Amino acid sequence: MRKLIAFDDDTFDKLTQLGRDRMGTIQELADEAFADLLKKHGIPIDLKDALRKSARLSKTAAPSKEIKGPRSKNPEGGIMTTDPDPFEQGQRAARENIPAEANPYQDGGEQHALWAAGHEKVASAAEANEAEGT
Repeated sequence: MRKLIAFDDDTFDKLTQLGRDRMGTIQELADEAFADLLKKHGIPIDLKDALRKSARLSKTAAPSKEIKGPRSKNPEGGIMTTDPDPFEQGQRAARENIPAEANPYQDGGEQHALWAAGHEKVASAAEANEAEGT
């Protein structure tokens, strides 16, 4: 995809010189800068990066034990645990632009289906908003 970006003369001259010093092109400098910006804000750059991020999320959520100490009850009367909610994880993944293929749960399982449903809910709402131009 091709897009135009305007620079003032001084910035363009500095970028050109930096490209020469590094024996690279302005396009390579721009690719590096945009990749760093996306990384800074936690946005996966490609599918491989999204899968790594998803794996880290599932590792941090993996230890699912009951809360130690005094037990508190949730509104439904059950004991609260630290189990991750796959539906909420799927929603969060969609908001972070992690593709549905990065579902960390085993295909065919209930958690896989819940994660996918949460992801689809957010992703389809985002697509509807784009179609409306909002």
